Amino acid sequence: VAPLLLGSMLGYAGLGRQIRDIEEKDRALEVVVQACKRGRSITRGLLTFARRQEHHRAMADITDAVVETLTLVEIDLTKSHIKVVRELEPIPLTVCDLGQLSQVVLNLITNARDAMKPGGGTLTVRLRERRDLIELSVSDTGSGIEEEIRDKIFEPFMTTKGALGGSQTPGTGLGLSVSYGIVQDHGGTIDVASAPGQGTTMTVRLPVVIAENFERELAVGA
Repeated sequence: VAPLLLGSMLGYAGLGRQIRDIEEKDRALEVVVQACKRGRSITRGLLTFARRQEHHRAMADITDAVVETLTLVEIDLTKSHIKVVRELEPIPLTVCDLGQLSQVVLNLITNARDAMKPGGGTLTVRLRERRDLIELSVSDTGSGIEEEIRDKIFEPFMTTKGALGGSQTPGTGLGLSVSYGIVQDHGGTIDVASAPGQGTTMTVRLPVVIAENFERELAVGA
């Protein structure tokens, strides 16, 4: 990845030095800027993926992570012609790192949005309790995922976006890998159901952890 980005930056930087036309020079410099931003995004994702970040767990309502994230991306989804359907049932409090789970929600919504570009569609977010598990699902009406790709989507750098995937949509292939790691660290699972032309549903299942049990586990591990 690094040689690809550096080669692009050096090539366009060299071109910019030779071009006299201001508009063409600006276009070349913009490519360099975008390559730098992409490199920064990849680096941040790698650091997150490598160190899994320190946990800050407490009793919380995962509904807060879902609602706040939807509010954050509402304008962007509207501009992308995406209708949002919320099916949020009451769920129990659980011990979790709400910041990390917000990142998972954002990654899933971002992938769903990108799958529906450029025409838009419907994004459905469901949250409910099932058999002592908190179940979060994010569904889109996008193009779906090919079977050969579906088995690899949680691998680092697996993407159909950007320079790594051959599409115009930016992407590093780390969002789902990071999300997978966060969910695993919470003792949960993340699954995908998809077929070409039939959209995609990502489902996260997390155990309900009460504070007393969490503190007991910490004491045993100390």
